Amino acid sequence: LRTVNKERAEIIAEAFVREKKLATQLQVAEKERLLFPARLDASALPLRVTSLGNACSTLDALASAFKDDIHRPYVLSYEPYVQKKRTVLSGIFMRDRKPLKYKGRALLALSHRATSKDVLQGILQVAHIRNLPFRKDLNEKEAYDWAVSESSRRAKADVNAFHNQIVSNGWQANLILLSSNERMPYFLDEKE
Repeated sequence: LRTVNKERAEIIAEAFVREKKLATQLQVAEKERLLFPARLDASALPLRVTSLGNACSTLDALASAFKDDIHRPYVLSYEPYVQKKRTVLSGIFMRDRKPLKYKGRALLALSHRATSKDVLQGILQVAHIRNLPFRKDLNEKEAYDWAVSESSRRAKADVNAFHNQIVSNGWQANLILLSSNERMPYFLDEKE
């Protein structure tokens, strides 16, 4: 299959960021799972395509997301991991399970104007975040702001080459397939 979906795009983007070349269709097929989505999330930062309300759950988060550009094609945010309280039943059923390896997840909300290239740029930005070095010199807020800014800069610089390589390698990238749960674009009323 040559169609690009979220899982395939993540596999392709991860290889592009790490190796500066695309994974082949065969390599992607080997990493892809048919019944259960591959856990690239085992990388420490799972990606979920979701609604704007989930990506920006507070007014402050919403204002921050659009402070630089109200016409942005996507919003990328971070949802910290919150461990659920253990109950007696969860203790019985979850006894042999290991704790989750990630600290949170990336949330990607797409505008109704987002093109396939914009979707690829958002996924590429997450791949860059996963591969950024840890900054001991920054506090948590500074590290978050730096990671979002730096990954955005890198994704913008790479998206044209990334998209061109995807197309030249035979992938059908004119429409990124998303599940019905992932197709929740946001619309902004731009009237004052």
